[in-house]
Amino acid sequence: GFVPKEGEKNLYTAGRLEQLLNVDKRLVMVDFTADWCLTCKTLEKTVLNTDAIQMALKEKEVVQLVADWTEVNSKTGLEIEAELERLGKGKQLPMIAFYSPEQEAEPKTLVAVYTASDIHKILGQLKK
Repeated sequence: GFVPKEGEKNLYTAGRLEQLLNVDKRLVMVDFTADWCLTCKTLEKTVLNTDAIQMALKEKEVVQLVADWTEVNSKTGLEIEAELERLGKGKQLPMIAFYSPEQEAEPKTLVAVYTASDIHKILGQLKK
C-alpha cells in the first residue's frame, strides 16, 4: 500500500485516494489548493498547517493529501477537477474534504473559508 511518511505532503491522485480509503481503510483529508489561489495559501498558513490542527489530524490518524490544481490541464489536474465535480460544491477553491471508509459516498467538505473550529467539528464526526 501507499504509506505516507509522517508530516510529508502527499500529492493527491485519484488512485491514491482510492487506495487509502478502500485498501488501507484510512481517514483522509484532501486539501484542494493551487498556486494561483491566494486564499488557499493564507488558510494553509493560518489554519491548516498550524501545530494545533496538525496535531488534531495526527490524533485521528488522518492522512493528508494535497490536491494541487495549479496545472489545471495536467493528468492530476483533470483528476482533481473530476473530484471537485463529484463533490458538487462548485469548482471553487479553497476546499478541504474529509473522507472516511465508512462514509465514503459523502465526504464532508469545507468550502471557500474554513476555521480551526470547523475542522475540529468535522474531526469529531469522522468514523473510521
